[in-house]
Amino acid sequence: MMNRFYLNIILAVFSSHFAIGQTYNWERITDSTKHILGANSGWEYTAFAGVNYSYKLPFKIPAFIQTGLSITFGNNIADDFKYNLGLGGEMYSNKGFHSILTLNALYNRYASELVRLNQVALDIKTLNGLYKLKWFVATEIGLELGLSTHFKHSETYKQFIYAEVEDGWYKPLSAGIINFGVQGGYSFKQSDLIFRIGYFKTITSSVNVLIPYYATLGYNLKIK
Repeated sequence: MMNRFYLNIILAVFSSHFAIGQTYNWERITDSTKHILGANSGWEYTAFAGVNYSYKLPFKIPAFIQTGLSITFGNNIADDFKYNLGLGGEMYSNKGFHSILTLNALYNRYASELVRLNQVALDIKTLNGLYKLKWFVATEIGLELGLSTHFKHSETYKQFIYAEVEDGWYKPLSAGIINFGVQGGYSFKQSDLIFRIGYFKTITSSVNVLIPYYATLGYNLKIK
């Protein structure tokens, strides 16, 4: 059986790599809005960049199917990335105040000289803030839970650290990450410029990352 302390450390690092999900100015979402293309970059444990796409659903309340891919600036981008697919929608609005809920399924991959991880996870996020036609500011609270992670250890790990280590899937909930932050943006006719800043912490392990802060800059383009 894999050492539990080792498991918590490596999953805490693994699941904190970079942000996912889309951010919009919800006050500017209209019936004519159909597609939103986005890009973002910044720092969340490491430098990253991402692209995303959202499709507006034909519901009375604003809601989107959304997907995205984020990669880190490492030697091999195929070793470290995060893919998400999910839904985001407006739960409440009144005179420019909007409450938003998003739910995303995640596929995370991380590889090093010691281990390759493939993880299935769930991300839930709430946004609450003031949205105007030209600008917006909101708080964000998010929770990411790893549901199951597949470990494949390298020969280096088996030779120098632990020869009897077991590869395979580890199913219990693990690598819980909670984040608290603020996001804001300035909106043009068909686009938004977005900034996010905040703090994250592991909740299923006593081990947190070295720099537990994130900051991202993003851009959205609305296409009819």
